[in-house]
Amino acid sequence: MTAVAPGTATAVVPPGMPVVLALLRRVLEHELRRGVDLRVVAEVPGRPPHVVSTPGPVAPDVPWPEPGTAGPVSTAVRHGTTCVAVRTSGTVDWSDVSDDLRVTAGVLAGMIADRADADVLRRDVADLTAAIRSREVIDQAIGVVVAHRRCSPVRALEVLRTTAQRRDEKVSAVATRVVAQAAGTRPVSGTPFQPRKHVGVPGSDHQGAGSP
Repeated sequence: MTAVAPGTATAVVPPGMPVVLALLRRVLEHELRRGVDLRVVAEVPGRPPHVVSTPGPVAPDVPWPEPGTAGPVSTAVRHGTTCVAVRTSGTVDWSDVSDDLRVTAGVLAGMIADRADADVLRRDVADLTAAIRSREVIDQAIGVVVAHRRCSPVRALEVLRTTAQRRDEKVSAVATRVVAQAAGTRPVSGTPFQPRKHVGVPGSDHQGAGSP
């Protein structure tokens, strides 16, 4: 399978998609008794559409059809946000294979949705893990400040936040240095936790400075 529109970012492709398309191509070519090209366009919310096509083309002069349309040499079926289009080099009766196209479009749509959901879940787990680790470091730093200044935990957190605001840093970054200094080690380098909703937003680099 090959991706079309070079340079265009693509969504996640389930490993089984090429297998399904190869199987569908064999079925269609057997039923229609001629070679065919396939193209799948999968639209995943929040991502550029992913386009996959079979090697070819069989009919380079035939434009890819729009979803829900059928001509003498091409047809397309949509299931949700997934479109499966087929073209060939001559006139055929697409009704003979319409059921195969609809079933395949449904299968691919399910595969793409499941992979996208799993991908989102993995990122959420990674975010949660990073947030927990950040919180743990802050709690450790609060303990260090309490012991050093003989103050309450609330006052210790205020000290960390004030220092972070003055340095235009995250509280977690200041906390990391405090804990490292108390332990006599060097701070571990790395990017402080930042929720995905802020990533890539103009002007968000210092948004919420002083927060974990």
